[in-house]
Amino acid sequence: MVAFLIPVVAARWLLPTVNGPPEGFPATLPRAFRLAAIGPQSVFWTAFGMLFGWASVLLDQELHRCSHTPEMSSRREG
Repeated sequence: MVAFLIPVVAARWLLPTVNGPPEGFPATLPRAFRLAAIGPQSVFWTAFGMLFGWASVLLDQELHRCSHTPEMSSRREG
């Protein structure tokens, strides 16, 4: 419990206080920013997922190909 409280208390002491948005700050600005940020995030995570999916298929094919070589078959039989 102490290991958790020490960094939390240190962060509370070191970080500045949050005052919220200033007066006259338009409420539509954060909404527009969030909507604009959805596009790049979706492109990034889609590409990231497709890249790792493609890599896993290649790895699976390589492992499958290597497990059916004659040397490996003879080792398993004997």
